[in-house]
Amino acid sequence: MSFQSWIKADEVSDFKLEGISLGDSLLNFFDQKKIIRSKRNFYNDDKFLVSLLPTLNNDTMYEYIQVHYKRNDNKFFVYGIDGLVDVDIQECLKMQKKIVNEISSMFSKLKMKGPFTYNHSADATGKSTTTHYEWQFDKANIEVVCYDFVKPMNFPDGLNVAIVSNELQKWLNNEAYK
Repeated sequence: MSFQSWIKADEVSDFKLEGISLGDSLLNFFDQKKIIRSKRNFYNDDKFLVSLLPTLNNDTMYEYIQVHYKRNDNKFFVYGIDGLVDVDIQECLKMQKKIVNEISSMFSKLKMKGPFTYNHSADATGKSTTTHYEWQFDKANIEVVCYDFVKPMNFPDGLNVAIVSNELQKWLNNEAYK
């Protein structure tokens, strides 16, 4: 499977996952009722909200997409979009390696950061981990992440390919789980 079918772009503002870019209105892809029905409460802070939505393409590797937008934004502008696959951690790490190699070859002028493995901030026990690679642009990052969740966390292990605005990333790092 070619990564170029997942994300195609020259600049971060043009990157697309499932045809959706940062700054797009979700209303161009889903009706408001579906967005609101698909909202999940993952975070302790509600500056940003997240909806888990179906994929838009039949030939995608993703099982679903996760889209972040600001609370009280009636246009649902996208601040982050993730393509997600629920898969055990060993398979995830294999998939991650292939995707990282493809992105690295696509963006040879950008320095890849990672792998970083650290405890997931949502798990108070410190047992769930994240293995993370990223490429930084001026206003956003591309990330390829594997999550290894353990009990008592009720999230599945999985792969996440994401485009995340700097504003959303700062919130995720500093406010979302406090």
